[in-house]
Amino acid sequence: MGDTDCYTLVVRVIMFASIIGFPVASIYLGVEYKDDCPVESMIPVFLIVLGATSLLILVVSIMLIVSKSCESDCCKCCLGLLYFSLLLLFVAWIGVGTYWYTSAFPDRNGDPFSDNFCQYTLYAYFCSQVILSYLLLLLIFVGCCLICCADNDDQDDEVSSPGGYDDSGAVSTIHRRTQMAYYMVERIRVVQLQTVHT
Repeated sequence: MGDTDCYTLVVRVIMFASIIGFPVASIYLGVEYKDDCPVESMIPVFLIVLGATSLLILVVSIMLIVSKSCESDCCKCCLGLLYFSLLLLFVAWIGVGTYWYTSAFPDRNGDPFSDNFCQYTLYAYFCSQVILSYLLLLLIFVGCCLICCADNDDQDDEVSSPGGYDDSGAVSTIHRRTQMAYYMVERIRVVQLQTVHT
């Protein structure tokens, strides 16, 4: 095993541990401190559901990768639908968590018998998960935009002016824009189909 293979293995192990670690930690902290946050009793439930949803998304993602060799389109379609539903649940749940995040401000004095108390570790982890989830969604959005822009640039290079018209003419510009709009609609359809089939 060469040095490059060793480094690649270490990076993969760290990434896998991170991907599995955050959902497992969310579930653990939610269960461990389920009665230790009277300021907002749903914070532990939020962490449990967030962790379980994240793990399910990971499992379904792996199943989608494995199902590429599956002959049945029904299998791929069902997995794609499940994956999309879990992503929608994840996004909606982050929205609900944001509401609890902005409405619950526990006391700093740490009196566990106060109605305005939330165990510090639980609340700090909850806040970090809400913020990290938004960063993850932002990264996904930016990545999708970059992919679409790169595809759009490739399409601009491929679009030629129609015969008989000058590139500077209005008809040529309209034709190019129509072709680009058609290409974008087709690209979105292909990405949706790939999502369902992957």
